[in-house]
Amino acid sequence: MKIKTIKDKKSFTIDRTKWVRGDIGGTSLLLNDRGNMCCLGHYSKACGIAENDLRGNCGPSDALLSNILNENQLGKAWLANYRQSNIEIIDWKSKLFNIFRRNVHNDDYPFNFDADNTAICETLMHLNDDRNITEAEREEYIKKEFAKIGVKVKFIN
Repeated sequence: MKIKTIKDKKSFTIDRTKWVRGDIGGTSLLLNDRGNMCCLGHYSKACGIAENDLRGNCGPSDALLSNILNENQLGKAWLANYRQSNIEIIDWKSKLFNIFRRNVHNDDYPFNFDADNTAICETLMHLNDDRNITEAEREEYIKKEFAKIGVKVKFIN
């Protein structure tokens, strides 16, 4: 098993031609079925999260949990062969979500931790999807929100 440690980036670029926002680009996800990403998808990819872990997820905490569950929920075959498997688990240190201990343990979710998005992450999700602001306002608000966690955003195309 390989653990891939990922840290927040200090800057990243959003490509408007691949950016899903408001009513533009399809369903707003980290990575949707059209190959478009929300602002957090662009950021997560820049941090090193694989497209496979972004696809179909709503936020960074979902991508982290999805990776862990997909890699660990492989059943008895994985348990029998884990030393021979090339499994990659993401360890992402981020200001976009919180990881916390759970008091509940069950077979559907066999881990004693969970993750949720921070207030800044939730605000970014709202700004990205807001249909009542202009594109210029959206970009400015997203830049300001990311700046709160020390990240510079550049928009291209």
